Amino acid sequence: MKMAAQDLEGTYYADRRPNPVTVHSIGHTHIDVAWKWPLRQTRQKAVRSFETVLNLMDRYPEYRFMSSQPQLYEFVKEDAPGVLARIRERIKKEGRWKRRGAMWLEPDCNISSGSLIRHIIYGDFLNKSSVRRKMKYCGWMSLQCGAAADPAEIRDSLFL
Repeated sequence: MKMAAQDLEGTYYADRRPNPVTVHSIGHTHIDVAWKWPLRQTRQKAVRSFETVLNLMDRYPEYRFMSSQPQLYEFVKEDAPGVLARIRERIKKEGRWKRRGAMWLEPDCNISSGSLIRHIIYGDFLNKSSVRRKMKYCGWMSLQCGAAADPAEIRDSLFL
């Protein structure tokens, strides 16, 4: 990393004027909960992915991470409670692990508004029960397959 940064400094940034823009890069993992593999594999993937993030945080103190699917926390709570305890520490004491998104899963937003509202309500419940902390809402939709009108209407009606 240091060699790459030095190389960039000497070649790419050397002749550029200063820019007042700051860019933050935050880790995220998208895990399809119900796709082309059995649910047990999704559960294993959640635990492994979150363990990897925790190990990266141990190794790199500046590393930040965001996860948006409360159902994954529930799987980790059931299958690897020690991992969830470490995640809670990162959330509460360090603020390096962020929970964003108001939905139970990262859904396909081209479905009916009633389904999206259920995602939000159930996601809020799971966030409070598994991570034991109320979160700030964020309209995180990383799996946007098309552009439906429902999310904006729901946001406006729920005051999110």
